[in-house]
Amino acid sequence: MIPGAVIEELRARIDPVEVIGRRLELRKTGSSFSASCPFHADKTPSFRVYPDSRRFKCFGCGARGDAFEFLQRFEGKDFKTVVRELAAEAGVAVEDGARRGVAAPTTGAIERACEAALAHWTGRLWGPEGEPARKYLASRGVDEPTAKRFRLGYAAREWHDLHSALVAQGIPEDDLLRAGLLRESTSKGPLAHDRFRGRVMFPFLDGRRRAVGFAGRIIPATGDGAQAPKYLNGPETPLFRKGHLVFGLAEAAAAIRSTRRAIVVEGYLDAIALAQAGRQETVAAGGTAVTEHQLSLVQRSGAEELVLLFDTDAPGLEAPAQVAPALLKAGLSTRIARLPGAAAADPDSFLRSHGLRALEAAIDAAVPLTEWLLERAIASRTAKAPTKAISVEQKLLIVRDLRPFVAAAPAGLPRALFEQRIARRLELYIIALRAELARGRGRPAGGESWPR
Repeated sequence: MIPGAVIEELRARIDPVEVIGRRLELRKTGSSFSASCPFHADKTPSFRVYPDSRRFKCFGCGARGDAFEFLQRFEGKDFKTVVRELAAEAGVAVEDGARRGVAAPTTGAIERACEAALAHWTGRLWGPEGEPARKYLASRGVDEPTAKRFRLGYAAREWHDLHSALVAQGIPEDDLLRAGLLRESTSKGPLAHDRFRGRVMFPFLDGRRRAVGFAGRIIPATGDGAQAPKYLNGPETPLFRKGHLVFGLAEAAAAIRSTRRAIVVEGYLDAIALAQAGRQETVAAGGTAVTEHQLSLVQRSGAEELVLLFDTDAPGLEAPAQVAPALLKAGLSTRIARLPGAAAADPDSFLRSHGLRALEAAIDAAVPLTEWLLERAIASRTAKAPTKAISVEQKLLIVRDLRPFVAAAPAGLPRALFEQRIARRLELYIIALRAELARGRGRPAGGESWPR
Protein backbone atom coordinates (compact mmCIF):
# COMPACT_ATOMS: atom_id res chain seq x y z
CA MET A 1 0.00 0.00 0.00
CA ILE A 2 1.01 3.60 -0.50
CA PRO A 3 2.22 5.13 2.81
CA GLY A 4 -0.29 7.44 4.44
CA ALA A 5 2.35 10.15 4.88
CA VAL A 6 2.82 10.28 1.11
CA ILE A 7 -0.94 10.54 0.52
CA GLU A 8 -1.30 13.36 3.03
CA GLU A 9 1.66 15.24 1.57
CA LEU A 10 0.19 14.91 -1.91
CA ARG A 11 -3.26 15.98 -0.70
CA ALA A 12 -1.72 19.14 0.80
CA ARG A 13 0.37 19.86 -2.28
CA ILE A 14 -2.01 19.43 -5.21
CA ASP A 15 -4.37 22.22 -6.19
CA PRO A 16 -7.94 20.95 -6.68
CA VAL A 17 -8.87 24.03 -8.71
CA GLU A 18 -6.07 23.27 -11.17
CA VAL A 19 -6.75 19.52 -11.26
CA ILE A 20 -10.51 19.86 -11.75
CA GLY A 21 -10.11 22.97 -13.92
CA ARG A 22 -8.19 20.92 -16.50
CA ARG A 23 -11.32 18.81 -16.94
CA LEU A 24 -14.18 21.25 -16.40
CA GLU A 25 -14.65 24.89 -17.35
CA LEU A 26 -14.51 26.54 -13.94
CA ARG A 27 -15.62 30.11 -13.36
CA LYS A 28 -14.79 32.24 -10.33
CA THR A 29 -17.86 32.72 -8.15
CA GLY A 30 -17.06 34.66 -4.99
CA SER A 31 -14.59 32.62 -2.97
CA SER A 32 -15.29 29.40 -4.90
CA PHE A 33 -15.29 28.17 -8.50
CA SER A 34 -18.40 26.89 -10.27
CA ALA A 35 -19.18 24.62 -13.22
CA SER A 36 -21.91 22.40 -14.57
CA CYS A 37 -21.72 19.11 -12.72
CA PRO A 38 -20.27 16.27 -14.83
CA PHE A 39 -22.03 13.64 -12.73
CA HIS A 40 -25.65 14.45 -13.61
CA ALA A 41 -27.67 16.41 -16.16
CA ASP A 42 -27.01 19.85 -14.72
CA LYS A 43 -29.03 22.65 -16.31
CA THR A 44 -27.60 25.33 -14.00
CA PRO A 45 -24.02 25.31 -12.62
CA SER A 46 -24.45 23.58 -9.25
CA PHE A 47 -20.91 22.19 -8.95
CA ARG A 48 -18.52 24.12 -6.67
CA VAL A 49 -14.81 23.82 -5.92
CA TYR A 50 -13.59 25.43 -2.70
CA PRO A 51 -9.87 26.38 -2.68
CA ASP A 52 -9.75 26.91 1.09
CA SER A 53 -11.06 23.48 2.05
CA ARG A 54 -9.59 21.87 -1.10
CA ARG A 55 -12.86 20.03 -1.76
CA PHE A 56 -15.72 19.99 -4.26
CA LYS A 57 -19.48 19.67 -3.82
CA CYS A 58 -22.46 19.46 -6.16
CA PHE A 59 -25.64 20.98 -4.79
CA GLY A 60 -27.68 19.12 -7.40
CA CYS A 61 -26.70 15.46 -7.08
CA GLY A 62 -24.79 15.60 -3.79
CA ALA A 63 -21.41 14.47 -5.16
CA ARG A 64 -18.59 15.67 -2.93
CA GLY A 65 -15.00 14.96 -1.97
CA ASP A 66 -11.41 15.95 -2.69
CA ALA A 67 -9.33 15.85 -5.88
CA PHE A 68 -8.66 12.12 -5.45
CA GLU A 69 -12.36 11.31 -5.26
CA PHE A 70 -13.17 13.60 -8.18
CA LEU A 71 -10.69 11.84 -10.47
CA GLN A 72 -11.80 8.39 -9.33
CA ARG A 73 -15.38 9.21 -10.27
CA PHE A 74 -14.69 11.38 -13.33
CA GLU A 75 -12.11 9.11 -14.99
CA GLY A 76 -13.21 5.77 -13.55
CA LYS A 77 -9.81 4.97 -12.04
CA ASP A 78 -8.95 3.28 -8.78
CA PHE A 79 -7.48 5.21 -5.86
CA LYS A 80 -3.92 3.91 -6.25
CA THR A 81 -3.80 4.85 -9.95
CA VAL A 82 -5.08 8.36 -9.21
CA VAL A 83 -2.50 8.84 -6.45
CA ARG A 84 0.38 7.70 -8.66
CA GLU A 85 -0.66 9.95 -11.56
CA LEU A 86 -1.05 13.03 -9.36
CA ALA A 87 2.22 12.26 -7.58
CA ALA A 88 4.04 12.14 -10.91
CA GLU A 89 2.65 15.60 -11.78
CA ALA A 90 3.55 17.05 -8.37
CA GLY A 91 7.02 15.51 -8.22
CA VAL A 92 6.24 13.46 -5.11
CA ALA A 93 8.00 10.10 -4.95
CA VAL A 94 5.63 7.18 -4.38
CA GLU A 95 6.71 3.66 -3.46
CA ASP A 96 4.54 0.79 -2.30
CA GLY A 97 5.57 0.40 1.34
CA ALA A 98 4.22 -3.13 1.61
CA ARG A 99 6.13 -4.19 -1.47
CA ARG A 100 9.38 -2.43 -0.68
CA GLY A 101 9.22 -2.81 3.11
CA VAL A 102 10.24 0.81 3.67
CA ALA A 103 8.51 4.16 3.76
CA ALA A 104 8.73 6.15 0.54
CA PRO A 105 10.96 9.20 0.47
CA THR A 106 9.00 12.45 0.36
CA THR A 107 9.71 16.07 -0.41
CA GLY A 108 9.85 16.88 3.30
CA ALA A 109 13.64 16.62 3.21
CA ILE A 110 13.78 19.31 0.52
CA GLU A 111 11.49 21.54 2.57
CA ARG A 112 13.70 21.17 5.61
CA ALA A 113 16.81 21.94 3.56
CA CYS A 114 15.24 25.07 2.06
CA GLU A 115 14.03 26.36 5.42
CA ALA A 116 17.45 25.73 6.96
CA ALA A 117 19.14 27.54 4.04
CA LEU A 118 16.84 30.53 4.42
CA ALA A 119 17.51 30.71 8.16
CA HIS A 120 21.25 30.62 7.46
CA TRP A 121 21.07 33.32 4.78
CA THR A 122 18.87 35.66 6.84
CA GLY A 123 21.35 35.27 9.70
CA ARG A 124 24.16 36.20 7.33
CA LEU A 125 22.28 39.27 6.07
CA TRP A 126 21.88 40.74 9.55
CA GLY A 127 25.29 39.66 10.81
CA PRO A 128 28.72 41.23 10.19
CA GLU A 129 29.12 39.32 6.91
CA GLY A 130 26.00 40.91 5.46
CA GLU A 131 27.20 44.50 5.33
CA PRO A 132 27.71 44.51 1.51
CA ALA A 133 24.21 43.14 1.02
CA ARG A 134 22.68 45.63 3.45
CA LYS A 135 24.42 48.50 1.65
CA TYR A 136 23.14 47.22 -1.68
CA LEU A 137 19.56 46.95 -0.41
CA ALA A 138 19.81 50.45 1.06
CA SER A 139 20.99 51.75 -2.32
CA ARG A 140 17.84 50.24 -3.83
CA GLY A 141 15.70 51.91 -1.18
CA VAL A 142 14.77 48.70 0.67
CA ASP A 143 14.51 49.35 4.42
CA GLU A 144 15.10 46.80 7.17
CA PRO A 145 11.43 46.08 8.05
CA THR A 146 10.66 45.38 4.41
CA ALA A 147 13.69 43.14 3.98
CA LYS A 148 12.64 41.15 7.04
CA ARG A 149 9.01 40.96 5.91
CA PHE A 150 10.09 39.38 2.61
CA ARG A 151 12.63 37.17 4.43
CA LEU A 152 15.54 38.36 2.29
CA GLY A 153 18.96 36.87 2.93
CA TYR A 154 22.60 37.00 1.92
CA ALA A 155 24.67 34.19 0.42
CA ALA A 156 28.30 34.79 1.35
CA ARG A 157 31.08 34.58 -1.25
CA GLU A 158 32.75 31.50 0.21
CA TRP A 159 32.44 28.29 -1.80
CA HIS A 160 31.20 26.19 1.12
CA ASP A 161 29.56 28.63 3.52
CA LEU A 162 26.05 27.17 3.28
CA HIS A 163 27.33 23.67 2.55
CA SER A 164 29.41 23.40 5.71
CA ALA A 165 26.80 25.06 7.95
CA LEU A 166 23.90 22.83 6.92
CA VAL A 167 25.88 19.59 6.92
CA ALA A 168 26.99 20.51 10.44
CA GLN A 169 23.29 20.76 11.35
CA GLY A 170 22.81 17.16 10.23
CA ILE A 171 21.26 17.81 6.82
CA PRO A 172 22.58 15.26 4.31
CA GLU A 173 24.47 16.59 1.32
CA ASP A 174 22.15 14.63 -0.99
CA ASP A 175 19.19 16.62 0.33
CA LEU A 176 21.03 19.88 -0.33
CA LEU A 177 21.73 18.76 -3.89
CA ARG A 178 18.10 17.69 -4.42
CA ALA A 179 16.96 21.09 -3.15
CA GLY A 180 19.20 22.88 -5.66
CA LEU A 181 21.21 24.56 -2.91
CA LEU A 182 24.49 22.98 -3.96
CA ARG A 183 26.08 22.54 -7.33
CA GLU A 184 28.10 19.51 -8.26
CA SER A 185 31.61 20.10 -9.57
CA THR A 186 34.02 17.93 -11.54
CA SER A 187 37.09 19.84 -10.34
CA LYS A 188 39.50 18.48 -7.77
CA GLY A 189 38.62 18.80 -4.12
CA PRO A 190 35.06 18.69 -2.74
CA LEU A 191 32.57 17.61 -5.42
CA ALA A 192 29.81 19.98 -4.35
CA HIS A 193 29.77 23.68 -3.47
CA ASP A 194 27.29 26.47 -2.82
CA ARG A 195 25.15 27.32 -5.83
CA PHE A 196 24.56 30.89 -4.65
CA ARG A 197 27.55 33.06 -3.72
CA GLY A 198 27.83 36.81 -3.15
CA ARG A 199 24.11 37.35 -3.72
CA VAL A 200 21.06 38.86 -2.09
CA MET A 201 18.63 35.96 -1.74
CA PHE A 202 14.91 36.12 -2.57
CA PRO A 203 12.88 33.17 -1.27
CA PHE A 204 9.83 31.74 -3.00
CA LEU A 205 7.25 30.78 -0.38
CA ASP A 206 4.40 28.32 -0.73
CA GLY A 207 0.91 28.72 0.68
CA ARG A 208 2.20 27.80 4.14
CA ARG A 209 4.88 30.53 3.90
CA ARG A 210 7.65 27.93 3.77
CA ALA A 211 10.61 28.39 1.44
CA VAL A 212 10.53 26.03 -1.55
CA GLY A 213 13.06 27.71 -3.86
CA PHE A 214 15.27 30.74 -4.33
CA ALA A 215 16.59 33.39 -6.68
CA GLY A 216 19.73 35.39 -6.04
CA ARG A 217 20.76 38.86 -7.22
CA ILE A 218 24.50 39.37 -7.52
CA ILE A 219 25.95 42.25 -5.50
CA PRO A 220 28.16 44.46 -7.69
CA ALA A 221 31.89 43.88 -7.09
CA THR A 222 31.27 41.07 -4.57
CA GLY A 223 29.79 38.27 -6.68
CA ASP A 224 31.23 34.98 -7.91
CA GLY A 225 32.88 36.13 -11.10
CA ALA A 226 32.67 38.76 -13.84
CA GLN A 227 30.68 36.42 -16.10
CA ALA A 228 28.11 35.52 -13.45
CA PRO A 229 24.48 36.31 -14.36
CA LYS A 230 22.88 39.25 -12.58
CA TYR A 231 20.01 37.04 -11.42
CA LEU A 232 20.35 33.34 -10.75
CA ASN A 233 17.33 31.12 -10.19
CA GLY A 234 17.61 27.77 -8.48
CA PRO A 235 17.02 24.68 -10.63
CA GLU A 236 13.65 23.00 -10.83
CA THR A 237 13.06 20.54 -8.01
CA PRO A 238 10.05 18.49 -6.89
CA LEU A 239 8.99 21.63 -4.98
CA PHE A 240 10.25 24.51 -7.11
CA ARG A 241 9.02 25.26 -10.60
CA LYS A 242 9.42 28.94 -11.34
CA GLY A 243 6.36 29.14 -13.59
CA HIS A 244 4.23 27.60 -10.82
CA LEU A 245 5.05 30.20 -8.16
CA VAL A 246 4.50 33.94 -7.77
CA PHE A 247 7.06 35.93 -5.82
CA GLY A 248 5.54 37.98 -3.00
CA LEU A 249 2.12 36.31 -3.15
CA ALA A 250 2.30 35.16 0.47
CA GLU A 251 3.03 38.74 1.57
CA ALA A 252 0.43 40.27 -0.79
CA ALA A 253 -2.43 37.82 -0.16
CA ALA A 254 -4.21 39.89 2.50
CA ALA A 255 -4.04 43.09 0.42
CA ILE A 256 -5.26 41.25 -2.68
CA ARG A 257 -8.27 39.89 -0.78
CA SER A 258 -9.01 43.38 0.52
CA THR A 259 -8.66 45.29 -2.77
CA ARG A 260 -9.75 42.41 -5.06
CA ARG A 261 -6.85 43.51 -7.27
CA ALA A 262 -3.26 42.45 -7.93
CA ILE A 263 -0.52 44.49 -9.56
CA VAL A 264 1.84 42.21 -11.49
CA VAL A 265 5.40 43.37 -12.16
CA GLU A 266 8.42 41.61 -13.61
CA GLY A 267 11.14 41.84 -10.99
CA TYR A 268 11.44 40.85 -7.35
CA LEU A 269 12.78 44.28 -6.35
CA ASP A 270 9.91 45.93 -8.26
CA ALA A 271 7.39 44.03 -6.12
CA ILE A 272 9.29 44.80 -2.92
CA ALA A 273 9.57 48.52 -3.77
CA LEU A 274 5.86 48.90 -4.53
CA ALA A 275 4.87 46.99 -1.41
CA GLN A 276 7.11 49.18 0.71
CA ALA A 277 5.53 52.28 -0.88
CA GLY A 278 2.07 51.11 0.13
CA ARG A 279 0.88 49.06 -2.87
CA GLN A 280 1.01 45.82 -0.95
CA GLU A 281 -1.12 43.98 -3.51
CA THR A 282 1.93 43.80 -5.81
CA VAL A 283 3.49 40.51 -6.89
CA ALA A 284 6.28 39.58 -9.30
CA ALA A 285 6.09 37.05 -12.12
CA GLY A 286 9.88 36.81 -12.31
CA GLY A 287 9.92 38.00 -15.93
CA THR A 288 7.45 38.75 -18.71
CA ALA A 289 6.35 35.14 -19.29
CA VAL A 290 3.33 34.97 -16.99
CA THR A 291 1.97 31.42 -16.94
CA GLU A 292 -1.58 30.13 -16.60
CA HIS A 293 -0.60 28.52 -13.31
CA GLN A 294 0.62 31.85 -11.94
CA LEU A 295 -2.60 33.53 -13.02
CA SER A 296 -4.57 30.80 -11.28
CA LEU A 297 -2.63 31.35 -8.06
CA VAL A 298 -3.30 35.09 -8.11
CA GLN A 299 -6.95 34.57 -8.98
CA ARG A 300 -7.43 32.11 -6.13
CA SER A 301 -5.94 34.67 -3.76
CA GLY A 302 -9.02 36.79 -4.40
CA ALA A 303 -7.97 38.98 -7.34
CA GLU A 304 -10.78 39.97 -9.68
CA GLU A 305 -8.66 42.52 -11.54
CA LEU A 306 -5.04 42.54 -12.63
CA VAL A 307 -2.88 45.52 -13.49
CA LEU A 308 0.17 44.58 -15.56
CA LEU A 309 3.01 47.01 -14.87
CA PHE A 310 5.97 45.75 -16.85
CA ASP A 311 9.28 47.36 -17.73
CA THR A 312 9.30 49.72 -20.70
CA ASP A 313 12.06 47.93 -22.60
CA ALA A 314 11.15 46.05 -25.78
CA PRO A 315 10.24 42.73 -24.10
CA GLY A 316 8.17 44.46 -21.45
CA LEU A 317 6.25 46.56 -23.97
CA GLU A 318 5.33 43.49 -26.02
CA ALA A 319 4.68 41.17 -23.06
CA PRO A 320 0.94 41.94 -22.59
CA ALA A 321 0.22 40.56 -26.05
CA GLN A 322 2.07 37.35 -25.21
CA VAL A 323 0.13 36.73 -22.00
CA ALA A 324 -3.22 38.09 -23.29
CA PRO A 325 -4.68 34.71 -24.41
CA ALA A 326 -4.15 33.24 -20.94
CA LEU A 327 -5.60 36.36 -19.30
CA LEU A 328 -8.67 36.35 -21.52
CA LYS A 329 -9.20 32.62 -21.02
CA ALA A 330 -9.00 33.07 -17.23
CA GLY A 331 -11.73 35.69 -17.38
CA LEU A 332 -9.67 38.15 -15.35
CA SER A 333 -10.41 41.82 -15.81
CA THR A 334 -7.01 43.19 -16.81
CA ARG A 335 -5.58 46.64 -17.39
CA ILE A 336 -2.22 47.52 -18.92
CA ALA A 337 -0.21 50.27 -17.24
CA ARG A 338 2.80 51.92 -18.88
CA LEU A 339 5.45 54.03 -17.22
CA PRO A 340 5.75 57.43 -18.96
CA GLY A 341 8.93 58.60 -20.64
CA ALA A 342 10.96 57.67 -23.70
CA ALA A 343 13.76 55.88 -21.83
CA ALA A 344 13.38 52.28 -20.72
CA ALA A 345 12.50 52.03 -17.02
CA ASP A 346 11.26 49.56 -14.44
CA PRO A 347 8.78 50.28 -11.61
CA ASP A 348 11.48 50.23 -8.93
CA SER A 349 13.75 52.80 -10.60
CA PHE A 350 10.76 54.89 -11.71
CA LEU A 351 9.44 55.01 -8.16
CA ARG A 352 12.80 56.12 -6.77
CA SER A 353 13.24 58.77 -9.50
CA HIS A 354 9.71 60.18 -9.75
CA GLY A 355 7.97 59.26 -6.52
CA LEU A 356 4.80 57.44 -5.59
CA ARG A 357 2.42 60.06 -6.99
CA ALA A 358 3.81 59.64 -10.52
CA LEU A 359 3.65 55.87 -10.23
CA GLU A 360 0.07 56.02 -8.96
CA ALA A 361 -0.85 58.19 -11.94
CA ALA A 362 0.56 55.58 -14.32
CA ILE A 363 -1.45 52.84 -12.60
CA ASP A 364 -4.63 54.94 -12.61
CA ALA A 365 -4.18 55.57 -16.36
CA ALA A 366 -3.95 51.85 -17.14
CA VAL A 367 -5.88 50.79 -20.26
CA PRO A 368 -8.23 47.78 -20.40
CA LEU A 369 -6.54 44.79 -22.03
CA THR A 370 -9.02 44.49 -24.90
CA GLU A 371 -8.63 48.19 -25.69
CA TRP A 372 -4.83 47.84 -25.56
CA LEU A 373 -4.94 44.90 -27.96
CA LEU A 374 -7.22 46.74 -30.36
CA GLU A 375 -5.16 49.93 -30.47
CA ARG A 376 -1.94 47.91 -30.76
CA ALA A 377 -3.30 46.08 -33.81
CA ILE A 378 -4.45 49.34 -35.41
CA ALA A 379 -1.14 51.08 -34.75
CA SER A 380 0.87 48.19 -36.19
CA ARG A 381 -1.08 48.32 -39.46
CA THR A 382 -1.89 52.01 -39.89
CA ALA A 383 0.50 54.14 -37.85
CA LYS A 384 -2.54 55.40 -35.89
CA ALA A 385 -4.41 56.75 -38.87
CA PRO A 386 -7.96 58.08 -38.27
CA THR A 387 -10.59 55.37 -38.59
CA LYS A 388 -12.01 56.79 -41.81
CA ALA A 389 -8.52 56.71 -43.36
CA ILE A 390 -8.04 53.00 -42.69
CA SER A 391 -8.34 51.05 -45.91
CA VAL A 392 -10.38 47.89 -46.43
CA GLU A 393 -7.18 45.87 -46.70
CA GLN A 394 -5.85 47.31 -43.45
CA LYS A 395 -9.09 46.53 -41.63
CA LEU A 396 -8.90 42.92 -42.78
CA LEU A 397 -5.33 42.64 -41.48
CA ILE A 398 -6.31 44.21 -38.16
CA VAL A 399 -9.19 41.79 -37.72
CA ARG A 400 -6.91 38.85 -38.54
CA ASP A 401 -4.37 40.11 -35.99
CA LEU A 402 -7.09 40.25 -33.36
CA ARG A 403 -8.63 36.88 -34.22
CA PRO A 404 -6.64 34.74 -31.73
CA PHE A 405 -7.43 37.15 -28.90
CA VAL A 406 -11.15 37.16 -29.65
CA ALA A 407 -11.09 33.36 -29.78
CA ALA A 408 -9.39 33.28 -26.36
CA ALA A 409 -12.15 35.34 -24.74
CA PRO A 410 -14.82 33.18 -23.06
CA ALA A 411 -17.88 32.56 -25.21
CA GLY A 412 -20.88 34.62 -24.28
CA LEU A 413 -20.90 38.19 -23.07
CA PRO A 414 -17.09 38.66 -22.74
CA ARG A 415 -16.49 37.71 -26.37
CA ALA A 416 -19.56 39.54 -27.62
CA LEU A 417 -18.49 42.80 -25.97
CA PHE A 418 -14.98 42.45 -27.41
CA GLU A 419 -16.45 41.92 -30.88
CA GLN A 420 -18.74 44.91 -30.41
CA ARG A 421 -15.82 47.17 -29.51
CA ILE A 422 -13.82 46.05 -32.56
CA ALA A 423 -16.80 46.60 -34.87
CA ARG A 424 -17.42 50.11 -33.58
CA ARG A 425 -13.76 51.13 -33.62
CA LEU A 426 -13.23 49.90 -37.19
CA GLU A 427 -16.72 50.94 -38.39
CA LEU A 428 -17.69 47.42 -39.40
CA TYR A 429 -21.03 45.61 -39.41
CA ILE A 430 -21.03 43.09 -36.57
CA ILE A 431 -22.32 40.31 -38.83
CA ALA A 432 -19.48 40.88 -41.29
CA LEU A 433 -16.91 40.99 -38.47
CA ARG A 434 -18.17 37.74 -36.98
CA ALA A 435 -18.14 36.08 -40.39
CA GLU A 436 -14.48 37.02 -40.85
CA LEU A 437 -13.55 35.89 -37.34
CA ALA A 438 -15.40 32.60 -37.83
CA ARG A 439 -13.72 32.00 -41.18
CA GLY A 440 -10.36 32.05 -39.47
CA ARG A 441 -11.58 29.61 -36.81
CA GLY A 442 -12.65 27.19 -39.50
CA ARG A 443 -16.39 27.10 -38.68
CA PRO A 444 -19.53 28.72 -40.12
CA ALA A 445 -20.33 32.20 -38.94
CA GLY A 446 -22.91 32.58 -36.23
CA GLY A 447 -22.32 32.43 -32.51
CA GLU A 448 -24.17 34.42 -29.95
CA SER A 449 -26.72 36.99 -31.05
CA TRP A 450 -25.54 40.56 -30.80
CA PRO A 451 -26.63 42.29 -27.58
CA ARG A 452 -28.94 45.22 -28.18
